[in-house]
Amino acid sequence: MTDLDPIAADSDRASYAETRLDGIELADSRREAPRSAEVDSPMRGDSQIDVNQGESTTVQDSFPLIGDAVVVDGVPIGQVDLDTLDFDAILTVVRQTKDRAAAIERELLSAVPVFAREHLTIDEARERFSSDPGTYIVQDPDLPWERYADIRYVDLSVNATPELRELRELSIQVSATQAYFDHQSNTMAESLENYEMPGIVEWVPIDGGATIIGYDAAGNEIGKISSDWIGKPR
Repeated sequence: MTDLDPIAADSDRASYAETRLDGIELADSRREAPRSAEVDSPMRGDSQIDVNQGESTTVQDSFPLIGDAVVVDGVPIGQVDLDTLDFDAILTVVRQTKDRAAAIERELLSAVPVFAREHLTIDEARERFSSDPGTYIVQDPDLPWERYADIRYVDLSVNATPELRELRELSIQVSATQAYFDHQSNTMAESLENYEMPGIVEWVPIDGGATIIGYDAAGNEIGKISSDWIGKPR
C-alpha cells in the first residue's frame, strides 16, 4: 500500500497535520469486487448508507450530550445540518470531535491500572472491529511504545459513556457526508492519474462503512478510503 494524505495534498490545509483525516491508500492487491454498495451502520440500527447516493444527515438536536463541545461558527453541532458543511468545516468538526473523545477515553483508561488492561495487537484489534464495527477500540497512550508497540490497543466498548457513543455517531455521520467523500475520492483520482493507474468505477464500503474500497472496471481493488471514525483501530 502507498499512503496518501488527503490534506497534505492541499498546502493551504497543512496546519491541520496533527488532526488530519486517515488518508487514502493505493492498493497493489487484486481480487474480485463485491457488488453491494449499501451497508448497515453499526450505530444507527437498520438505517443504511449508500455511498453513491448518500442520505440526509441532518442532525438537528441529535447530539444533546455533546452540546457545545463541538461547534461550527459558534453553533452547537446538534443544530447543524452536516450536509451543508464544506470540507474545511468538516475538518473543524473532526478536530473537536477527536479532542473531546480523547479526553473521555483518557478518563476511562485512567480508572484501570495500565497493566490490568486487556491489550490487543493491531491484528486482534482489526479482527475484532471487522467482526463488529460497533466495537470501540483505542490506542493505549500509557504503554512504553518502544517495548509494547505490538500490543497497544484496548477495547473500550463496555466502558464507553453515552457521550462517547454520541461522538462516535457524529464521526460516522461526518464521514458519510458528500463533501467528505468528494474530497477523498477526488484526491484518490488525482493520485491514480499521477501513478498512471486505471480509474475507479465503483466504491464498495466494508466494516459497516468505516472503509470504502475502490475498484477499476476489471474488478481489481486499486485503492481505499479510510473514514474518520473515532474508536476505530488504525
